[in-house]
Amino acid sequence: MKKGLAFLLVFAFLISLCACAKVEPAPSNPEPAATEEPAVPTEEPEPINGPDYEFTMENFPVMDGSTSVVPLAKALAQKLLNISAEEADTLIEFHRTTTSYKNLMDGACDIVIAGEPAMEVFAEKSSRGFEWEKSQIGSDALVFVVNANNPVSNLTTEQIVGIYTGKIKNWKELGGDDNEIIPFIRNSTAGSQALMEKSVMRGAEFGETPKNYTIESMAGLMEGVKSYDNSAGAIGYSVYYYANDMRMAEGLKLLSVDGVAPSDKTIASGEYPHLTSYSATIAASTPQDAPARILYDWLLSEDGQRFIASHGYVSSAGEFVPAKQESLFTRLRDEQIDDLVPSADYGPISPFAGEKFEVEGDYYECLYGLCTAKGEIIVDPVFSDVYLFTNAERDMGAIAETIETYPAICLERTTNELDEYDWPKVLYGAAALDGAWYTGCIYDTIVASPKYLCCRAGVKITVLDYSGKKISEFDIPRESYVSRFDDHDMALFQRWDGGQSTSYFINIYGDKISPEHNNYNDFSCDRAVFFADNGDVGVVDRSFNVVVEPGNYAYISSFLNGSAVANINNGSEYSYYIIDTNGKVMFYSDKWLSYSGGDFYEYYSYDDTSGSSKSYYIKNDGSKIISDENTHYFNGLFWKNDGTLSISIDNGETFVDTGLDVGDSWAQVELLKDDDYLISAGSAAYIWNAKTGKLLFITGCDFAYSLGEYIMAGDYDDSSANSVYDRTGKRLASGYAMGGMEFTPDFTVLSSLSDSYVIYKDKIILHIDNSENAPE
Repeated sequence: MKKGLAFLLVFAFLISLCACAKVEPAPSNPEPAATEEPAVPTEEPEPINGPDYEFTMENFPVMDGSTSVVPLAKALAQKLLNISAEEADTLIEFHRTTTSYKNLMDGACDIVIAGEPAMEVFAEKSSRGFEWEKSQIGSDALVFVVNANNPVSNLTTEQIVGIYTGKIKNWKELGGDDNEIIPFIRNSTAGSQALMEKSVMRGAEFGETPKNYTIESMAGLMEGVKSYDNSAGAIGYSVYYYANDMRMAEGLKLLSVDGVAPSDKTIASGEYPHLTSYSATIAASTPQDAPARILYDWLLSEDGQRFIASHGYVSSAGEFVPAKQESLFTRLRDEQIDDLVPSADYGPISPFAGEKFEVEGDYYECLYGLCTAKGEIIVDPVFSDVYLFTNAERDMGAIAETIETYPAICLERTTNELDEYDWPKVLYGAAALDGAWYTGCIYDTIVASPKYLCCRAGVKITVLDYSGKKISEFDIPRESYVSRFDDHDMALFQRWDGGQSTSYFINIYGDKISPEHNNYNDFSCDRAVFFADNGDVGVVDRSFNVVVEPGNYAYISSFLNGSAVANINNGSEYSYYIIDTNGKVMFYSDKWLSYSGGDFYEYYSYDDTSGSSKSYYIKNDGSKIISDENTHYFNGLFWKNDGTLSISIDNGETFVDTGLDVGDSWAQVELLKDDDYLISAGSAAYIWNAKTGKLLFITGCDFAYSLGEYIMAGDYDDSSANSVYDRTGKRLASGYAMGGMEFTPDFTVLSSLSDSYVIYKDKIILHIDNSENAPE
């Protein structure tokens, strides 16, 4: 019922009450009349403006998409063409989700407004080499409907799977009446069917379904569920908009799932479990002034989002971090803050991204400022980079088995001076994680170790601990460097003189504590590889006793996980060995070997006759060989693609099928936490749980990686498609040139061309709207 009509009915009802009421005489000494408060004028809703473009019947883009967004498409046509509902009915013809995306690739339509397509669409997109621009414009959910007379009001996802696999056959098993369950399903090309398979079934096979229970349309499914045999035995599924707002939903009941009822609020917040989205999609080649692109951009604008919400859909503005929200931050002081002033009062601090500027082509950079966990800006964007110190040095490419962070941050400032290579000179500073101490950006380099920071300025080395206290200071020649001090207070010193190098180890005071050689590697596994003046290579222990004599091998890699790769040059061929820390041979191969990570080495085989190559994986002692040529190693994990993607959660001992068919696509697999694995494959991203088997589809994308508690996913060729998601698949932020980093386990830093965010423990504590200054 419309609000205006409801008001008139209530008003008429009140008048009738007054007419029927007994009239009392007025009191002889009436109280003074109360002064009436002035009426508060009703605020008129802000008008929704269309695009700054004149659409006509001749230039209006051909739209296609999902059945559930036909009402939105007709409303768009009415508004933008100023035509009647009847005229819009004849103009709009949608062919359902899968077909609409194929029509876009065929050039049969200009823009698609639809839910997420089935995997076959992504496979076809890849095989055709078709590029699109695709952005979420609204949220929706897969909901389950039963006859209004069915007493069951909530089902778990597990129970729904039981119904549709045929394991649960009667409502009494679910606390309902003794009725046979009649599960209606959609046809294979329907968007709701694709969502059902991805979000709920997750690889489980549907039970046998009589042909007349497979419904070709949403309207048919609704009608079938509510009228089947005049009983409450049927169940079906649809998208929320269609099930909740269409007249045909009368006589039906929406079920809660996992204890959450579907609503605008629970869908926008991501609380409801089985979410999907509506996206607008155009060909990437669509010109900037084309009507389809103008419509696409408008749907993503504030007016377009309000238009979508005004027609009963959950707009993206209800789910995303609003791109145009009011700036959210405070400042330490009003005037420009050009550097960090140390203070014990800040608490944890984090970088935030300032305005982005174009470097070349489509590549953008920004400067970084610092803020507190309360969103207070304590330094304006002046640093060219801010990052945590770790045991993997950025500039020296140091190898580390496990990346460790140290309790200090590095601040970089680019100066107007040029270095010896005619690049702008960069100076480095170190600060506490809470800003309690700060060196200033005064050093040429800083290298970090478990206990110390080794800071160099010109010829002077300053060693600091992580309280900012100076431990020592000494001079070294300009043509030399000092690596990190390890947990034995030893660092490698190397000097160049006329093309010759001299290396030895020093202590934290700069004293030489080892013999000299032409070169050393840093210690790892209590072993250091050295290169003698004649080129022979050997190994020493911490006391500088030789444990592998020079001359036995042509090369020895750094020791990792208790072993190293050594090789011998046999003229035209090499022999490869895995040796332990005392030089004992653990494995021999006439094929190429390299360290992969953890316990494993990659064993590379090349067939001269066929020209093909294969990679295998062995343990360092050769005790285990993973010889399946479909097996790959990435991010410390084994996975293989032999029909469906399988992941090993026990270092290659067994593989668990994810149920995800990615065709011939290369995959990237990353362990998040709590048995959740992030999979990026086949232009899509997924979160798969190894214990439950749950497979959550995030969105179509080329890549995905973790940002602490969040996930960054996007398109290599189109940074406008980059988005940040939480672990439930809810999109938090999206924008052109969107990027992000996990700064600490508590801070996540996000930025796009127009917005900067800092999230602290799941709460946005800083937002800066740079849209007015964003590069065009």
